[in-house]
Amino acid sequence: MKLYAFSSGALTLQKSALQSGAPSTPIMIPVGFFVITHPKGNLLFDTGNNDKIINDPSYWGPFIKHMNPERGPDVAIDTQLKKIGLSPDDIKYVAIAHMHLDHGGKRLQVPQGDRSRPEGGDEERGVARAGDGGYFIPADVACLRSDLREPLPNKFKMYQLTGDLDVFGDGSVVLKNWPGHTPGSQMATCASRRPAPSS
Repeated sequence: MKLYAFSSGALTLQKSALQSGAPSTPIMIPVGFFVITHPKGNLLFDTGNNDKIINDPSYWGPFIKHMNPERGPDVAIDTQLKKIGLSPDDIKYVAIAHMHLDHGGKRLQVPQGDRSRPEGGDEERGVARAGDGGYFIPADVACLRSDLREPLPNKFKMYQLTGDLDVFGDGSVVLKNWPGHTPGSQMATCASRRPAPSS
């Protein structure tokens, strides 16, 4: 099992947007996504900014000026994955920390992922669809649903967490329900499983 970290560019925000009482100094915030290669399949954790903004800044609406994301061709998901010999089609599992634009934007660009939690529970799904309460892009969520007015059906095979999930069944990668930053936030814990030394 290996863990790879990738860049989806960076956002420029005022420090005061992230830290109470901080000055309004602009700072660059890296936008990452991660790949875990495992004998049972490749897992993508987060997907970064939607690649549509590389050529169509209007996709983000007012967020594009507010966050000034890097948008060069090198931050595209297929370009990044190619660095380790993978393409989006080589991804079997997808998990999203939460559906803010810098975490779940590229979900549709990874068509094969069959275990995903692009939104949290009903509460996060509602705010993400409406674009309310934070940095959500409704189209990033709409692409996963055949009917936005209903919680189901999904356009893709999806496993919606109600608790924690041992992705590969061996304790190496566990998705943990971690609400806070958004109503449906989750995190991943990784542990290398090595055989016990023989005596």
